[in-house]
Amino acid sequence: MDGNNGIGFANGYYIHNLDSIYVPNRDIKEISLVNKNGTLITKYSYDKDVAPENLSIFSISASYQKQAEVIGRTMYLYSGPNRFNDHDPVSIKFNMDSYDISALPFDYPEYPGSDNKLKKFGLETAFSRCFDGKHFIYSFYYDENIYIASIEHDSIKKIPVKSKYFDKVILPGELTASPQDFCENPWYGNLLYDKYRNIYYRISYPTIEYLIQRKSIDKKYSTRRIIKLWS
Repeated sequence: MDGNNGIGFANGYYIHNLDSIYVPNRDIKEISLVNKNGTLITKYSYDKDVAPENLSIFSISASYQKQAEVIGRTMYLYSGPNRFNDHDPVSIKFNMDSYDISALPFDYPEYPGSDNKLKKFGLETAFSRCFDGKHFIYSFYYDENIYIASIEHDSIKKIPVKSKYFDKVILPGELTASPQDFCENPWYGNLLYDKYRNIYYRISYPTIEYLIQRKSIDKKYSTRRIIKLWS
């Protein structure tokens, strides 16, 4: 993390090839380029003085639901939400030659409670994005609609894709929700694209009741409660 090849705390990664591995920093607005030996090649800052927008710190997910997508020499990433900004773009693009970073014109959709300014963000980060070769498709867990965006996000189509297994999403209270609320309440999940069949699959989670086993562990100075959840 430190020294001549230090990159700070990593916030995901994208392996373009073994000599081009992109690693964003978790704590500051900076992305590093390293090779397979861990040698630092360069760093790029995207703070407010450099980037035209006030971008949030972003990550590169190694999981399938939020992977970086490279088209030509442009990498398409997702940016973290920020309710304190006038605009909080969902995705950004990163030029792999000039290292320019700019926001794409698509903000996080609103939902009941997302106007709460007591916190920087809430359920906004619960979404997935897939790419079918021509479009980016977004599925937000709190929204029955999906959003189909052109590559440059200058065209956004909002399409209802309602589950037949429940009537509507029931959102837990962001400041009062328990783990049980998130387990039991109905909402949506990831959107998956099967390029071989040209079919999209959207995961949905209907209402379900969980059996909760509570066991108190008493100690001399404190009492802790263990909650086990299973279906």
